[in-house]
Amino acid sequence: MIEVPHNTHRVKDGAYMENPKQQIGSFIKYLSDAVKGHAKPELSPIEYGSEFKSIFNGFIKVACTNRKENTYRVSWKYTAGRGGIAEGTKDVARVVTITVAYGVDLEDYLANILDNPQSIFVSV
Repeated sequence: MIEVPHNTHRVKDGAYMENPKQQIGSFIKYLSDAVKGHAKPELSPIEYGSEFKSIFNGFIKVACTNRKENTYRVSWKYTAGRGGIAEGTKDVARVVTITVAYGVDLEDYLANILDNPQSIFVSV
C-alpha cells in the first residue's frame, strides 16, 4: 500500500492550517503524487458521493463503490489560476479508483481532516 499523508502546517512558515480546505488541498496534492500514472484525465466527473472543497476553488469528490472491499472512486480538480506554489494556467481534473486500508472510511477521514493528522494507506 502507498502512504498518503497531508500537511497540517504550512510548508513556507510552519503555521498550523486551521482551515480544513487547506489540509484537504494538501491531501489532494499527496494523493495525486501517490497515484501518478494511474489517475486518468477526468472525462466525466463523478456526480455522486461526497464533495470536499479545497483552497483555490479546487475540490475532491469521493464515492464508495464497494464498502466490503473499502474501494472508492475519487475525482479531484485543481482550477486554473489557483496561485500558491504551482500556479496553473488551466484546470487539471483527474479520476482514479483506489482501495483504502481496512477500517478507514475515506469520506469520514476527509470530513474530519482536522482531527485526522495521520496518513492513510491506499492501493491502486
